[in-house]
Order: sequence, then C-alpha cells, then structure tokens
Amino acid sequence: MKKDIYFILAILLFTFIFFYQVILNPNQIVQGRDSVEIFQPVYELYHEGLKKGEFPLWDPSILSGKIPDTEVGLFYPLNFIFILFPNVKFLDYFFVLHMFLAGLFTYLFLRLLNIKRPACLIAAIVYMLNGNLIEKIPGHMPHFATMALMPLMFLLLELLIQRKKLIYSLLLALAVFGDSV
Repeated sequence: MKKDIYFILAILLFTFIFFYQVILNPNQIVQGRDSVEIFQPVYELYHEGLKKGEFPLWDPSILSGKIPDTEVGLFYPLNFIFILFPNVKFLDYFFVLHMFLAGLFTYLFLRLLNIKRPACLIAAIVYMLNGNLIEKIPGHMPHFATMALMPLMFLLLELLIQRKKLIYSLLLALAVFGDSV
C-alpha cells in the first residue's frame, strides 16, 4: 500500500495539470450553461430554504411555480457542498473532484484485481481522459458524476464478491443510487 500512495499522488498531480487553469484562476470556469442555468438556481433555492430552517418543496421562481428540479441530485452526498456554499465556482470544483475520483477508483479497482501499479496508473489516466467522460464536463453534472463513480461501483462489486460482507452491498447501493436522487 505504501507504494500505491505515489501512484495515487500521480493521479492527483495529473488532475491538477488537467484543471490547473480552473484551480488557479478564479475567473476561469469549466461548466456550461446547464450548470449555471439549471443546477445553480436549485442549489441556491435549497441554500436559502435551509438557512430559514425549511426544506423547499416548491420553486416559485419558474412561471407560477413547480417542484424543484430533481436532476440536480439533491441527496447525492457530494452535492451538499453546493447547498452550503451556492457559488458558481464550486460547480467547477465538482468536476475537478470527480475527475480525481474517477482516476482513483479506477486505480484501486485494478489493484484489487492484482494488476501491476504502472498499468493501473495508465488505465486510471486513460479513464480520466476518455471522450465520453470529458464531453460531460460542460454542464452534465449528474451524468459526469455517475460515469466518474463507475469504477467505484466495480470496486465495491468485486469486494462484495470476494469478501461477501453486507457493508459492501450497502456501499454499492449508495454508489449506484446516491447520485440519482
């Protein structure tokens, strides 16, 4: 495991290199119109509601009102940062974090399968840069998160098969359904 730390740091470094302009420049954004026009207002609605001690079940800002957009993944644990800090820049950090998680979980899954470390690192970087994942960055947050966490689902499924413990089943259910509610 000690040697794995260096490879995980390499994944973190690669994520930083890929997103360095977004991380270092507060005026540089990566998300598209969907993130700003669909997700941000819903996060602000929940932020304001929770500040008042309420859980908004109605969004009065659209026409004569509607149920808040469910596509935002309100109960996805990593989205709580948007509710606490409804800042457009945090939407960028969402993509940076999930890009790192995509590489990290790919690496860990392949290590569980006893693949050599350099091959796991290459696979992690290839998965992080696959076109289907990259094209989701400008605005498709739920799709991006689901694809980024796919290696986590495989990792938990393999752990469940190998070790047959209930905790892996529960974590797998959370990973599968967590970002769609």
